[in-house]
Amino acid sequence: MIDEIKLALRIDGTEDDDRLVSLISAAETEIKNSTGVVVDENDPFHRSVVTLLVMKYYDLDMAEQLKPIIENMLIQLQYCSGETNESE
Repeated sequence: MIDEIKLALRIDGTEDDDRLVSLISAAETEIKNSTGVVVDENDPFHRSVVTLLVMKYYDLDMAEQLKPIIENMLIQLQYCSGETNESE
């Protein structure tokens, strides 16, 4: 997933990898806390939501632009997800 995010953020190199890994974890936690859905890295929609959240965290200038998109996607996750995984 980190490669997708680096591509979206137009990041080359590895100097931001540790930060991005932390931001990915934060995004997955936000999704779980706000929707009850555990991120499935094999699901393209889940990956898209994580990517947008990481973009929001990484570049605060984009945060306001991304906010309505992310909110809509989190609502979709919450109400359209087939199952939630409460074991994590």
